[in-house]
Amino acid sequence: NIDAAISCVGNVRPSPEWEGFWGLHWDDEVMQKENGSTNVNIVETAKKLGVKKFVYASVSYDSAKALEGPIPGYLGGKREAEEAAYRLFQNNAIVFGPSLVYGGGRFEVGGKLLETFLSSPLAKGYRSLNNALRGISVGGDEDWVTNMALTPPVHVDIIARAIAAGATGSLDGSILPPRRQGFFSTTGKPVEMVPVPFVDTDAIKEVAELWGTNDKLAEASTSIFRSDSKERIDNKSESLNASKKQVKVSSETYPAFEGAFVGYRPFLYPIPVAAFFVSAFQWATHINYPITPPPTS
Repeated sequence: NIDAAISCVGNVRPSPEWEGFWGLHWDDEVMQKENGSTNVNIVETAKKLGVKKFVYASVSYDSAKALEGPIPGYLGGKREAEEAAYRLFQNNAIVFGPSLVYGGGRFEVGGKLLETFLSSPLAKGYRSLNNALRGISVGGDEDWVTNMALTPPVHVDIIARAIAAGATGSLDGSILPPRRQGFFSTTGKPVEMVPVPFVDTDAIKEVAELWGTNDKLAEASTSIFRSDSKERIDNKSESLNASKKQVKVSSETYPAFEGAFVGYRPFLYPIPVAAFFVSAFQWATHINYPITPPPTS
């Protein structure tokens, strides 16, 4: 009698261990386990417990295309989790693909400023122009790294509402457009993503505004309750009343970077190596070599 289960489990942090010349690296085995195997266990457990719907927070299309080569373990794990969700829940599973998520104490101020800038006509125009020029080039492929970098981040309250819409059934996964394909393995072979209902990052806000409002969520929750026993309705009446209260994007004041850099210290590893080479280059190009004047006749 569990209506829905949600998994936001995932990890894209670099390995804390120094490896190689620059020190910074990602452990593909750990990435595969923490993004794949862990979520597969969650999906299988949810199915055994009789969960009706499963919602999974994965990664956006552009981010997946940009990272499928550099961090194969991360994308491989995400793909494994999506395959498990679709295999066990079919179209009763919905996958959301956010890019950067901010809020709740993580880049509360900086994330909002970044979202405002990347949502501006200037940023959107540059991205569209860049893709148009790439489209008429010889290669024709999109610039996935630029697309990922110029994708506006999503506030955690917004994606929470979108996920709630998927979990309660307010959002009907059958109305979503077919999922974009075009992925490749590390060996260059095409990889077909499962056709699970997928909400990409550029549609998350729209889903939240159309199907994640308090009224829509309360209506969907009421439908669920009506299909249950009267005893279950009575037990959930209090939570239903709470869901009808108007809740906006959190306006609480958080420290600007609270917890935002936890686990990201390895990004500092290349700095001393780079500083050494910059210093060596500066020293080598500023040496006053002795110049011997030509002999006089």
